[in-house]
Amino acid sequence: MTMLQLFMVGPTLSLTPSEIGYTYAGMSVVSFLSSQPIAYLADNMNKPLLCLLGCSSIITSSVLIPFSSCHVELFGALLPLAIGSTILNNVPNAHMGNIVNINYRA
Repeated sequence: MTMLQLFMVGPTLSLTPSEIGYTYAGMSVVSFLSSQPIAYLADNMNKPLLCLLGCSSIITSSVLIPFSSCHVELFGALLPLAIGSTILNNVPNAHMGNIVNINYRA
């Protein structure tokens, strides 16, 4: 995440501190709003496929970020990062919940 912040304040974007804050807040809102649908998918779909989808969206975001030339393009490039990290936070928990016997869960 340090490289992302350096890119934001670098000569290409030159974002102000408030714009950087808006960007991170937007990523948090996207993660919050997508957590319930992703948790539903994690319960009902193939979990390795969802993990692959999460990794693919993070890779897509990593490829798109350097091509961003304004704040709006950067936010569009960061959307897959927020969704992919939400997928990779929810799916392993659902997978472990299916593996561990109900008597041994906390």
